[in-house]
Amino acid sequence: MNFEHVEHAIETLFSGLGEAGNIYAQAKSGLQSLPEKWRIQKQQPKSNNHVQLPDEFSAITEPFFNAHERWLTNTQQTLDSLENASKKIRQQAGIDKVKILVADDQPQFLETIVDILEESGYIVISANNGLAAITEILLHQPDLVLMDYEMLGLKGTEIVKQINNTLGQAAIPFIMLTGYGTQDIFNLTIKAGAVDFIIKPIRRDLLLNKINDL
Repeated sequence: MNFEHVEHAIETLFSGLGEAGNIYAQAKSGLQSLPEKWRIQKQQPKSNNHVQLPDEFSAITEPFFNAHERWLTNTQQTLDSLENASKKIRQQAGIDKVKILVADDQPQFLETIVDILEESGYIVISANNGLAAITEILLHQPDLVLMDYEMLGLKGTEIVKQINNTLGQAAIPFIMLTGYGTQDIFNLTIKAGAVDFIIKPIRRDLLLNKINDL
């Protein structure tokens, strides 16, 4: 498949629909102001310069405005779908590859996760301790971080808090990797700001599904 042509087609369509959406949004704003003008006009004395509108006129126009609102909603949903499709195609074509940082102090486990992600087409950055993880996150601004819950130096939850405080809450999603499958650990990871967690040992299909669901 020629991804360049597909990408160009989607961007052209997206641009065209976006322009159409702006035009209709302006039309909606203008049309919604008409009923108020009609009400003002109806309150004024009769004269040769004022046309009296029937009371049922609003009942006739209301369905039009409702239909117009639905059209705008559907158009926005279409634009959102196109944007998501464009993003996925760009990623598949290597234009916008997802960058993932993996932090874990167990060398064999770290190597396994890195291999899985690289084989799946992701750009992978690795760190084997907490301080290195913070440095790499701030330096590379990855799209996702897979963080070991408990590493030498700093716990994963502390790193999540520090990064969120520095870059803003949820600026980078974190998935916590842990060998502890208790509810308390789950609550701590979510409270710290992680979006999800995976219990070790990690299955390849589960890991990739978690990433794709973000």
